[in-house]
Amino acid sequence: MSWDELKAFAADPLVSVGAHCVTHCNLAQQSEAIAREELSVSRARIEAALGRPVLHLAYPYGDRHTAGPREFALARAAGYKTAVTTRPGMIFRESRDHLTALPRVSLNGNYQDARILPVLTSGAATAMWNGFRRIDAA
Repeated sequence: MSWDELKAFAADPLVSVGAHCVTHCNLAQQSEAIAREELSVSRARIEAALGRPVLHLAYPYGDRHTAGPREFALARAAGYKTAVTTRPGMIFRESRDHLTALPRVSLNGNYQDARILPVLTSGAATAMWNGFRRIDAA
């Protein structure tokens, strides 16, 4: 997508454009300075191009080994309101205290069959996966 195409898309009031880092690196393997730069520069570039604030982030990789407490704190410090990991899970009331460590349900079509979508979106599968813990922000 070009910047012009993205601008048109982002102009829709129902669309929110988020960031994903500059180089799609594993943030946990970077020094704190580089990780901070990846988060800040990505946000700044998108904001400059679209003329709108960027409040949301999707970690390039978001499992336990690539996004942890340090990355969650860096995302907050970079000004992101929310950030999603790749850890499977649902959003609960307790999630409000971990807005830069949110789980997600992957519905990308690569591994899901339409027959099981109701189970995935019900939270039953991720509850079992997470041992019935509501928060996985460590």
